[in-house]
Amino acid sequence: MIEKYFHEAPIAVMQSDSKGRILFVNGMMESMLQMQKNNILGGLIFDHIQRKDHTQVHQILRDPILCPQALLDVKKGTQTIQVTTSVSPIEKNLLWFWEDNTILQTLEKENQRYQTFPKEYGHNINNLLTVILSAAQLIEMDIEEDSPLQEDLNDINTAANRAALQTRLFMNMGRQSHVQFQHIHVSNFIIQHQEYLDTLSGTKFIPPKDFNHWIFGNTASLLTALTMSIGYFRNIDTQAPLVFDLQLVTVKEPFASQSTGLMPEKYICLSIFDEGFEMLPQLLVDSIYIENDEAPLLFPVWDIIIRLRGSLIQRKNPQEKRSISLYIPLSPHKLESV
Repeated sequence: MIEKYFHEAPIAVMQSDSKGRILFVNGMMESMLQMQKNNILGGLIFDHIQRKDHTQVHQILRDPILCPQALLDVKKGTQTIQVTTSVSPIEKNLLWFWEDNTILQTLEKENQRYQTFPKEYGHNINNLLTVILSAAQLIEMDIEEDSPLQEDLNDINTAANRAALQTRLFMNMGRQSHVQFQHIHVSNFIIQHQEYLDTLSGTKFIPPKDFNHWIFGNTASLLTALTMSIGYFRNIDTQAPLVFDLQLVTVKEPFASQSTGLMPEKYICLSIFDEGFEMLPQLLVDSIYIENDEAPLLFPVWDIIIRLRGSLIQRKNPQEKRSISLYIPLSPHKLESV
């Protein structure tokens, strides 16, 4: 099943058991390691990692939930490359997703030639906006609700939130260049990978009829994000039934804010949640039940969705039922289908 869906994926994928023995590698992983599959399968992942990073690999194998990401020095023929590693538990095994940072760093240097918005400026602007927002919130606590200053404070908050979101988008533009993006018909994508997703989640997801909407992204990255999102639930409860939901939502202020990472625009919202979590349409554009606790296993998902100009929102209701919603903007060239 894993081989069927990741064999030709444009990202390096490996499957191992809990001891680190390699069970599957795809074509991109063979290319990254500069080795034939037959010489990789059955060996240990430690054989391909520099000794100084063996401790990190042991930590991942011991507790992939606590340590789902790492920077590893990997042997590539006679060279050493730095790889960003994301790990998702799948049943009793692990899926490893590797991204060559050497290529990414080269591309980022190339982008800097034409970059009119240096990353360090972005960080400085974000820090300044955080101070402005904090000061506005403190003032708001000290004034009456009917104060004439209230409208001015609302304008300050709105402008600062919009500026923070736009700054984040500028800072992430360069990171998109090393991934091949394309227009993806969301329903067709789900149908194409339905067998894999159904097997992984233990539930059957049929997209709504006439859901004719597109996003601009990378199919392998999106499949990786869904795999790791399902893995998050499976590590909370291996047997609990899950439910999928797919909707088109229009995000408006105040839900569109720096805290949610969303802009005022239309999004495809793909949600995965526990059975019993009532996913009402209005909930997707409201801050109710939002869970702010950090979940390390979702960090790689965050990274993927941010590259798609989207955001990830966790929710937990009073009955301790959870949901993950992936918000991805509509493709700018396919808006005629809305």
